[in-house]
Amino acid sequence: EITHIANNPQSLQNNHVSAVMPLSDCLLIGTDNGVSILNTQTNTWQHCLQGAVALNFCQQADGKVLVATYGKGIYEACCNGTARQLYTTSNGSLTDDHVYAICQDNRKNLWIGSLNGDLLQVDAQGKRHYYPVHNVMTMIPLPSGKIAVGTAFGLNIVDPESGKVEELNYAPQGVTDVNAFITHLLVCGQELWIATEGGGVYVWNLKKKEGRQLTKKDGLPSDYVS
Repeated sequence: EITHIANNPQSLQNNHVSAVMPLSDCLLIGTDNGVSILNTQTNTWQHCLQGAVALNFCQQADGKVLVATYGKGIYEACCNGTARQLYTTSNGSLTDDHVYAICQDNRKNLWIGSLNGDLLQVDAQGKRHYYPVHNVMTMIPLPSGKIAVGTAFGLNIVDPESGKVEELNYAPQGVTDVNAFITHLLVCGQELWIATEGGGVYVWNLKKKEGRQLTKKDGLPSDYVS
């Protein structure tokens, strides 16, 4: 078990964990008190971003790890315990510093989703594009090259080629009572698995354009899925 030990810096900084990123020689753990870094070779700890709530990690194609924080924008963190702020409202790149989700697609576009600000796309050349998508909880690239963006109010599909944003109705046929609070997304082959806060898991077939739903009736221990 990895846990916080009071007054012991050689332990997890905080027990409220939101994200874990395993790397070749270290383990990054995002907590409510910054990022704790376990060196897997020496089994020793370092910490950075104390005082920040680290919600999500994204490892870019160049190997650098970005950290999404609640209220402090985006940082780059290293296994040696150093961190530097990259994207924030103060430098004009973000429209909200409360960042819940971050990912990179196969074209090296970086996607940053926040609570109240616009969805940000930073392309490989550093050019920024903004989309009117708010309350972002989670994101994932699709096989088509589009980005699925899960929000507290439904699922949006963003096409970086055309710039279009479309809302996806992922409900099974005939179902009208649909849970729109999305907590996590997973691409499995040609299926998009959509975890929700109270509606179980919706499974959308990207080819057939049809959905099904998994709930407690199907064996889930809870319909609140993280």
